[in-house]
Amino acid sequence: MYRLLLFAAILYNKFIMKYFYSAKNKNNEIIRGEIIASSIAEAAIKLEKKGYIVLSVNEAEKVQEYSYSNNEFQSKGIEFTIQEKKEFFNSFYHLYNSGVPIVESFKLIVNSSANINIKSFCRLIIKQTEKGKSLRDTLKNQTVYLGVAYTMLIAAGEEAGKLPETLEGILKNIKKQEEIRSNLISALTYPATILSLALAVGMLFKFFIIKVFEQMGSGCICMKMLIISAIIKMIFVFGILIGLAFYIYKNKKLAAKIREFFANTFLFKNLINNYYFSNFFYVMALSYEAGVPVTEAIVMSNSVVNIPAYKKKLKKSADMVLNGCRVATALAATNLFSGYAMS
Repeated sequence: MYRLLLFAAILYNKFIMKYFYSAKNKNNEIIRGEIIASSIAEAAIKLEKKGYIVLSVNEAEKVQEYSYSNNEFQSKGIEFTIQEKKEFFNSFYHLYNSGVPIVESFKLIVNSSANINIKSFCRLIIKQTEKGKSLRDTLKNQTVYLGVAYTMLIAAGEEAGKLPETLEGILKNIKKQEEIRSNLISALTYPATILSLALAVGMLFKFFIIKVFEQMGSGCICMKMLIISAIIKMIFVFGILIGLAFYIYKNKKLAAKIREFFANTFLFKNLINNYYFSNFFYVMALSYEAGVPVTEAIVMSNSVVNIPAYKKKLKKSADMVLNGCRVATALAATNLFSGYAMS
C-alpha cells in the first residue's frame, strides 16, 4: 500500500504542474496569478470556468520578466511590403475583434489569403502557438516579417489586454505611411523625370550627335551604325544606374548613409524628417497607450527611424529619461524636433 501511494505521488508530481497566467476578469481588469493543472489546456479551461478571459498561460519555470528591448527580438525571414502588412493586419484585426481566438484567426488568414509570404508567416505562428507559447514569445524570433516596432507593439498590446486597440492603431499608421509615401513619390516624380530626360539628352548628344559631326569631317557617315551604337550605349548606362540603385536598396548600411545625406540636404530635409518623425511619435503613442514604460516606448519608436545619426540621438534621450529627465527635455536635447512638437 505504501509503495502504491509513493508511486501515485511520483505520478502526481510528474504530470501536475504550476502555471503562471494572465487574464481579464469580469470587470475587464488584467489579473495575473498561478494555477495548478496537468497541461496548459487544462489550466486555460479552469480559468475560463472562473469567468476569466485567458490572455496567456505559461509553465512557471519558463516565465521570464517581460522586456521590450530590441535585443530580445531576433530577425529571420523577409520583411513584408507595406501592402502585405496592410493585408495581414486588416485581416487579423477584423477576425480577432469579432471574437475569433488568435490561433483560429491565423488559420483563417492562411485559408483566405492568396499571398504566399503571409501564409508562410501565419503557419509559423500557428505551429508555435499550438505548442502553448504566447503570441509574444512566438513573434520574438519573427520580427523581420512585420518590423521590430509592429512586432513589439503586438506583444505589448497582448500583454496589456489591448490587442484590438493596438491592431487598429497599427492599421491607421500603415494607412498614414501609404499617404506620406504617395505624397513623397509624387513630389519626387517630377525632378526624377527631368533628371532622366536631361541624362538621356546628354547621352544622345555625346553618343550620337557628336559622332555624326566627327564622321562628317572624315566624309564617311554610317547613320545606321551610329544609331545602333548610341542606343546600346544609352541602354548600358541606364542599366548600370538601375543596377546601382538596386544595390543601394539591398545594401542597408549604404542606404542608411544615403538617407542620412538627403535628410541633411535642404531640398529634401523636411520631407524625409516629417516621414520618420510622424511615425516615431505615432508608434510612441501606441506603445505608451499599451502600457509600455516611456523609456522603452522611445526605444521601440526608435526602430522606425532608419537614419543612424538620429537613432543614436534618440537612444541618448531614452537614457536621459531613465536617469530622471523629463520626456520633452530629453527629446528637445536631440535637436531633431520642432518647437511645435516639443510644446
